[in-house]
Parts: sequence; structure tokens; C-alpha cells
Amino acid sequence: MVKSTTLLAALAPLALVAAEAPIPAHPFGIPYNDGSPDAPIQIDFFLDLLCPDSAHAFPNVVKLADKYPIDVRVLFHHFPLPYHRNAYILHQAATTILNATNDDASFAKWADTVLKNRKLFSHNATVEGVSANIKKLAATAFPDLKGSVIDAGLANRQRNLEVRWDFKYGGTRGV
Repeated sequence: MVKSTTLLAALAPLALVAAEAPIPAHPFGIPYNDGSPDAPIQIDFFLDLLCPDSAHAFPNVVKLADKYPIDVRVLFHHFPLPYHRNAYILHQAATTILNATNDDASFAKWADTVLKNRKLFSHNATVEGVSANIKKLAATAFPDLKGSVIDAGLANRQRNLEVRWDFKYGGTRGV
């Protein structure tokens, strides 16, 4: 009994480490408007798609990057806050859309669409309702994107990890 307990105690930390998404070794982020990595002003925007503060900041950051494309580069980062219950799945949908379209501009389009429709994803929204609204908004913003692609992405571990890595990157940056 003592040997098995000791073995379990020794292996438990290894199981926890193996189950966690690793902290990324390099910066992540989705560039806005093909901003130059050499721009003198680099803005890392840690965005929560359900956050009212993100909703207020987003159009201003985009305007700034559009007005000064040579001088300002914006990198968007997934940062779904835990008290915005449906934010994580919206960010996972964003990674799904990014991968399906293979176009960084699709993130800003998705973010703008979701931020303008945040009320659809309130704390009272059901899981089924959230999923249906994600597909409805995605179909509006990206007419060629099929609902089955969204469903597959929301069930995809890699899309989930992409959001986690960005979130953990935010942690390494003191966000």
C-alpha cells in the first residue's frame, strides 16, 4: 500500500504537466492589416471578444493602425477572461475561422462582428444558443464558410490550444 501511494504521489505532478498546454516559446499574435514587424510602434492588443473595454478600444486601435500603417503595427492576442463565460468559445471560433480562411484579416472582421453583437453571448445564453449564434455570425461575415467547419473547429484540440497559448503568452507579458 505504501509503495503504490508513493508511486502515485511521484507520478501525479508528471500527469499534471503533461495535461497542460505549454507556455509558448515565441510571441504569438495575429497581425492587423499586414503591419510591418519593423514599425517603430508595436501594439500588442490582448482582446476579449466579450469585454466592454475591448469593444471600446478595438475601433480606436484599428483606426490608429489604418491611419499610420508604416509607423504602427498591431498584433491581436486571444485573451478571453474567465468571467466572460462564452468568450473562450468565441476565441476558439476565431482560430477556426483564421485557419479556414488562411487570412489574418479574418480575425479583425470576426472581432468586429462579435464585438457589435456581444449581447447574443450573455451569461444567460445556452450552449446550443451560443453555438447557433456563432454559426449565424460566421455565415454573415464569411458566407463561404460552412457551419460544419465551425463545428469541427470548436471540437478541435489544436484550435483550443491556440487560444490557450495566446492566453499564456499574455501571462508571460504581465497581462
